[in-house]
Amino acid sequence: MDINTSETLTGSNQGTGHQQMTWCFKQWLWFCCVALMALTALAGCNRSDDVQDQNAILARVGDSVLTVAEFKQIMQSADVIPMGHDPDTAAQGTDLQLRLLDQVIEEMILSEHAKALGLQVSDAELDQAIANIKQDYPDNTFDEMLLENAVTFNFWRERLRTRLLMEKVVTVELEDKVKINPKDIETYYQRHVNEKPDNRGEDQIGAESRDPDAMLVKHLRKIKAEKAYHDWMVDLQRQYKTQIDWEVWKKRIEHTSGASP
Repeated sequence: MDINTSETLTGSNQGTGHQQMTWCFKQWLWFCCVALMALTALAGCNRSDDVQDQNAILARVGDSVLTVAEFKQIMQSADVIPMGHDPDTAAQGTDLQLRLLDQVIEEMILSEHAKALGLQVSDAELDQAIANIKQDYPDNTFDEMLLENAVTFNFWRERLRTRLLMEKVVTVELEDKVKINPKDIETYYQRHVNEKPDNRGEDQIGAESRDPDAMLVKHLRKIKAEKAYHDWMVDLQRQYKTQIDWEVWKKRIEHTSGASP
């Protein structure tokens, strides 16, 4: 009787222990599932937040916008990857970033002004400019140049389009409007008469050797246009409102390495 009772109690205890282990395992499994779902959701939120941050608008000029991702790519192509623990290095890096931002804002202003003037760079013009540039790169060195600078061809192509558009606006608005008089030509020759050919620029040499009347006038127009550029740009900055989100700058640009997203 005692033995049977002992066996019965022993069996009951074993059953209870097994049930407790099963319950604990189920609890642990449930906890792992919940934790996994939470981590997955958190990772998804982080990716979503990161995408939103990269698409955040850093600057706006008229209808043109500059996103964080676009500016970071421009920084990388310009090799502006500052920021270190050294305060002097960090300050220099921030200065480079701000100067680059000023340059990009200037491009955006000129792009808006180009729209107002009805100016654009066609695909044919762009393709011709690319062909001319590639002539200076033998074999496959052009593609190697892009790889070395971590720049995609499409990005480089659009940056070239922007540069060509800027040059076109400057030509129409400044160079073509500059007037050159006989005194300008006389002054030029007096200043450069004693210069050796090797000490002069290509435009100067061309002005004296090919067509003094046309090439020299073009060269002098370019010089005068460069001198007038600053005041002209100040007027455009007043005409086209610029908005910079400095909170986005501090969060996503100023304290980052500048690498592409």
